[in-house]
Amino acid sequence: MEDITPKEWRQLNRYVEEGDCWVWQGSLNHSGYGRINFRRKWRTSHGAVYEAHRGPVPAGLVLDHLCRNRACVNPDHLEPVTQKENVRRAAPAAAAARRRRNVERWAEIKKRVAREWR
Repeated sequence: MEDITPKEWRQLNRYVEEGDCWVWQGSLNHSGYGRINFRRKWRTSHGAVYEAHRGPVPAGLVLDHLCRNRACVNPDHLEPVTQKENVRRAAPAAAAARRRRNVERWAEIKKRVAREWR
C-alpha cells in the first residue's frame, strides 16, 4: 500500500483494545465485519488495517480471523489463506455458536414454561 498519511492512520485507528483483539468501532456490515470507506473505496476494515501494517494480501487469498472475532482488525490475528481453508476453519466455530444459541433458547423456554406452571 502507498504511504499512509496521518489523516489516513487516524481513520484506520478506529478500534479499542479488548484483550488481544482490536475491535473496530466504525460501521459493521450485516455479518459483523467492520467497513470503511478508505481512499474512496468501501472495504473491510480488517483488510485495510492489515494492508496498512503488512502490505497487500497475496492474490487468490483472503484474510482469516484466527481469533474468530469478525470485528477484530489486529493484523496479528489475521492470516492470508485460501477461501476453502477459511470456510473449513470457520465450520467448527459456527457449529459452536449454533450450540450456544440453542442452549440459550432452551434455557429461556424452560424459564417461560416454569413461570406458566406456577
